Amino acid sequence: MNKKILLFSMTFPPMVVGTANYAGVLAEGLHDQGFEVVVLAPSVQGSSEYDSGRSFAVKRVYYPSFVPFKYLFALRALKKMIRSSNPDCVWATNGMASRVAGLVPFWNRIPLICTMHGSDVTVRLQSRIESIPQARAYRQASAVGSVSQYILKRAQESDVYPAKTFIHAPTFDTSKFKNHRYQHERFHSFYPKLRGKTIILSVARLVKQKRIHHSLAAFSNLAREFSDICYLIVGEGNQRLELEDQSRRLGCDDRVFFTGAYDPASEKLLDCYSAATIFFLPSVREGLPTVFSEAGIMGLPVLAVKDGGVPEIVEDGVTGLLAERDDVNDMTEKLRLLLSKENEVKKMGAAGKERIERLFNREIFNQRANSILQQILQNH
Repeated sequence: MNKKILLFSMTFPPMVVGTANYAGVLAEGLHDQGFEVVVLAPSVQGSSEYDSGRSFAVKRVYYPSFVPFKYLFALRALKKMIRSSNPDCVWATNGMASRVAGLVPFWNRIPLICTMHGSDVTVRLQSRIESIPQARAYRQASAVGSVSQYILKRAQESDVYPAKTFIHAPTFDTSKFKNHRYQHERFHSFYPKLRGKTIILSVARLVKQKRIHHSLAAFSNLAREFSDICYLIVGEGNQRLELEDQSRRLGCDDRVFFTGAYDPASEKLLDCYSAATIFFLPSVREGLPTVFSEAGIMGLPVLAVKDGGVPEIVEDGVTGLLAERDDVNDMTEKLRLLLSKENEVKKMGAAGKERIERLFNREIFNQRANSILQQILQNH
């Protein structure tokens, strides 16, 4: 009989965040390797359409936006799901899921796996209230995965460093990216002003952590020097209005384009990657952002910053350039360098594609998950 794995996630497709992508890929990978997979995930817009095409079961639960109530609803749903599905193992795929799991009293009977991503370690563990259940989950877990060496190191520096850890770098469906057929006319029908331009691209939630205000400032510094450059920003978030206002104040709003959020691997998003020349995202406190892998697999050189787990995926001077954190002048100089050396940019893009295919592919991701599960299930 196949072992049953309950994936408990507070973010899951079709949600457009890296932790949701991780959980979705994990569910598909475990199912493909012969596990019976059951997912407990939030009910969001588009859930029904997404779930109808899955080969594994997904139980959706409505969670209120008020955080204390969200924890209570999630805890009740998790306990109920464990009783009804009787899983052989529970995998809490993100930080909030781990914190909820830390409130469950019976992990001595069922093995628990948790995954650390980014802010769940760099921010949440600094919170006196939120760190308590998260620390409890990590201590009781049979294993705790980390998406990067950086996040693992940050966990080691805390008081809740889990005893058994493993690196589980996120991946994504590269086939959709590699097989994408870019159609110029389709892209330019949406963005006619970008025809014949050199496009700098960012794909991110428009929140402070992503530091789009820095990339926008760096772009503005070079707008006069490079008259053909435009900046395409894909994403949505609470900073959008502020960033749009910034582009107007900098006098470059006619060359900066905000698209809103696109579904992962959608034709519109893939066209944006295909049309771009440089991928630029100076975000901080990241674990291992999927968008850098997406840019790499599309052959784009990356401009990012020396912070978090980013240097583990962007090799400075080889697959892109890394500026100093929050240093707009350094970002400007690095961007100028990329815009000035077309041949170097192409070499970096090719090197980035090779690196992603070699180190961050689904086969490695699935093998690691399977290996950890087999060890835990045999020893429990």
